[in-house]
Amino acid sequence: MRTSVLAAAVSVVVLAGGAFGDAIWDYEAVDSLGYGTHPLVGAMPDDANKVTIEGLVIGGTEDFVNRNAAFAMYSIWVQDDTTTKGGIQCWTGPWAKDGGWDAYPVIYGGARVRVSGWLANNAGKVFINDRHSAALLWTVDVLDCTVGMPAPQVIPSISACNYFDQTRSGGGELYQTRWVELNGVEIVSGTWGAGQPLTISDGTGTLTMLLSQMGDFNSYSAPTGTFNVLGVFDQEDTNNDGDFQDMYRLWVKDFADITAVPEPGTIALVGLALAGGWLFRRRLARKGGAR
Repeated sequence: MRTSVLAAAVSVVVLAGGAFGDAIWDYEAVDSLGYGTHPLVGAMPDDANKVTIEGLVIGGTEDFVNRNAAFAMYSIWVQDDTTTKGGIQCWTGPWAKDGGWDAYPVIYGGARVRVSGWLANNAGKVFINDRHSAALLWTVDVLDCTVGMPAPQVIPSISACNYFDQTRSGGGELYQTRWVELNGVEIVSGTWGAGQPLTISDGTGTLTMLLSQMGDFNSYSAPTGTFNVLGVFDQEDTNNDGDFQDMYRLWVKDFADITAVPEPGTIALVGLALAGGWLFRRRLARKGGAR
């Protein structure tokens, strides 16, 4: 897992406007179809409607998207680390690159940032973006580059996260844009490789596991059997079915975020080996004491 942070705090000056208001969790509220309901979502992009958030970066500029691809983009994923709820993606596209976000800092997971910009809906999540205009770039301040990644929020099971709940008392909306952990899962379908989606299961349900295009997955073979996995819980509902209640996914940065779970038989053999070693050492100790 990449947990390195900036060697020095590099920042982009936050422009006038963008006073602190509601928490990230409040900005992420949705209606029964999955559209953002906060009054500032989609509001006119003037200073009065600009929001400012602070949080811990759980997905940095080098983690998930290629800033130099044909469709260049700059994005960070920010988690509210003062609570167990709330996270938001901040994104800008190729139209604002030259003379715009190309001057933004490279930011790694584990940095604390302040972001000011305007809210919009996107494929089931509320995020901060530039409204597809270079004149409306959001701004970012790196406040502390030495915090480090947070402890993952453990999701009890896939059945606990892969469904829509407007109240956000459970389901995908509860975990959206949080650094999370799923345990005891296995791959049931898909093609292994950087940038590829796979389907994982834990016996309670299935979920898409998306491997980062920037990750090192092509250097390793797919895990066989059961494993635990860390990632950013995300949604990209692009099935055009009239709502944004689907297509949740776990976005994984690197192969190091996947940990194999030993088979029960292996655990038993290890236990026997340890017990045998303990008995052997005890017998040697007894023999030594009898001399």
